[in-house]
Amino acid sequence: YDKLSILHHLVLGNYKKLFPDEIKEIISIEKDQIDLVMRTLSTVLNFMDVNGSNFLNNITYLYNNYTTYQVRNLLPENIPSIIVAAGPSLNKNIKDLKAAKNKACIIATDTALKPLLNNDIVPDFIVIVDGKKPGILFEHELYSEIPLVMTTVVSKEPVNMHKGKKFFAWEGTVYEKELFMAAKESSAHPDDIDVFPLSTGGSVATTAYSFAKLLGSKTIILVGQDLAFTGNKTHADGTFKEKMDEIDTASGKYIEVEDIYGNITYTRYDYKTYLDWFNEEIPAATDIKVIDATEGGAKITGTEILTLKDAIDRECIHPINVKELINSIQPIFCEEK
Repeated sequence: YDKLSILHHLVLGNYKKLFPDEIKEIISIEKDQIDLVMRTLSTVLNFMDVNGSNFLNNITYLYNNYTTYQVRNLLPENIPSIIVAAGPSLNKNIKDLKAAKNKACIIATDTALKPLLNNDIVPDFIVIVDGKKPGILFEHELYSEIPLVMTTVVSKEPVNMHKGKKFFAWEGTVYEKELFMAAKESSAHPDDIDVFPLSTGGSVATTAYSFAKLLGSKTIILVGQDLAFTGNKTHADGTFKEKMDEIDTASGKYIEVEDIYGNITYTRYDYKTYLDWFNEEIPAATDIKVIDATEGGAKITGTEILTLKDAIDRECIHPINVKELINSIQPIFCEEK
């Protein structure tokens, strides 16, 4: 970051005429790197007042719990993972998810949890990455029964509220490396601890996508992944409010993107960042089929667009007991260790 203020791009002589395409490519690479630096800085500044406290609180739970590395290839390849985000389109098809229970692994992002539970749909995992996520989003009697996928610096309030299994993901920081390497030396199952960063992509939904890949799913279905203001709303009803407020998309503050129908829709800067991440990651994973069953929102490169009902009818055809598979995993420390 401290180098950005002295960064200059100079093109010598006739290079612009001789190599116009190469010059554009290099400038594009530079811009992407600058965006990455700025996003990282923004995240650090936003959470620097809570990260230390969250970390010291959350690592105490590592003693009796698990790492995400332990669930690598937990699922058979023919079992889809369904990632449920809290985009406004979730209100359209949330009830259809009932048909996928015990025929897929349902992974809920943090804000999508309450709408799912209120519709009698209990996910197989919850993913949290936000260092300031409020506990009010998790106030439900079934919350602790659902395994929690988390990083060491997520908000301590929902972590302390959760009394069930916790799976720790490593984000790649130095202090996490020290912690996990020390744990590896003392673990009852050292092969189950690996300093293997889980690509978070900056959001809970992108983290859930990386987690689904780690589980071994060769088919991933996205639900509620609008990444845009469908119906002029930021989130589905029943998340932060029973009825979410509409925003003024004509205010000029927002970014235009293409929606799944080929029309223009609006999004904000952070959503666009996550969209760009998906647009790179999904086409790169050529062995994984990704279905966008959001039924709205921004178009995501490399996905097949289906309704959720059609996606479930076609892909969720094999029975699976995900809870049984999870219960077969042992905590990384035995009592003695």
